[in-house]
Amino acid sequence: MDSDVGPISGTPEVVALDPDVGLVETAERICSSSWGMNTDFNAVFTRLILPLALENKLKPEDMIKRIFVYVATLSVCSNEC
Repeated sequence: MDSDVGPISGTPEVVALDPDVGLVETAERICSSSWGMNTDFNAVFTRLILPLALENKLKPEDMIKRIFVYVATLSVCSNEC
C-alpha cells in the first residue's frame, strides 16, 4: 500500500499506483479516479483506512500516523490530464 492513493470522497476506494511508470501516467491514473464530486474525510477513515488495517491485521503501532491531503482545482484534473 506504499504507492496507493485514495480520493477523499463519500465512496472512497484505493487507487493503486505503479511506481515504475512515469509522472504523466501516474497523474492520469489519479485524475481518472472517481471522487464523486464530494469530500468526506470521515468516510476515508471509516470505510477505507480502518477496514484495510483490520483486513491486514495491522498492529496499532503500524497504523497510518499521517495523511497528506493534496487539493487541486478541477482544471488540474481536466480532460487534458
